[in-house]
Amino acid sequence: MGTRRRTHRSDPGELIIKVGENGLVGDIEGLALYDLPGGDDYLIISDQKNNNFKVYQRAASHRFIGTFAVAGAIMADGLDVCNANLGPRFPEGIFVCHSIADGRPVLGTPWEAVAKSVGHQLDVNTHWQWRDLVQSFARPAHK
Repeated sequence: MGTRRRTHRSDPGELIIKVGENGLVGDIEGLALYDLPGGDDYLIISDQKNNNFKVYQRAASHRFIGTFAVAGAIMADGLDVCNANLGPRFPEGIFVCHSIADGRPVLGTPWEAVAKSVGHQLDVNTHWQWRDLVQSFARPAHK
């Protein structure tokens, strides 16, 4: 059991991250990628039973980097990360997760807080320009 890399939907995949290693106990409920230049991305996994998140290198070694928790996150069902400057509250990006706590909140944490909690092993890079993506979908007005 664990996380598999697949090339297509019917591919059974290669097991790249195993339950039982690096404190991962299972019930993986979410995956997200933190985009970095040069393909040095992070793969972030929700470890629902431990109420925390594991960070691995996305590259072929899939090296375990560290673990972090988010205050108030209980049995996190899903997660995402964005490394764009999102304004004064999240200038270095944001990590969000869903919790089953009262009201089932979606919790947002500044990415720099996550990076520091893992022990300065995570990069903070806001090279991704979401405005460029939004503009690429803009259509000219029809007359």
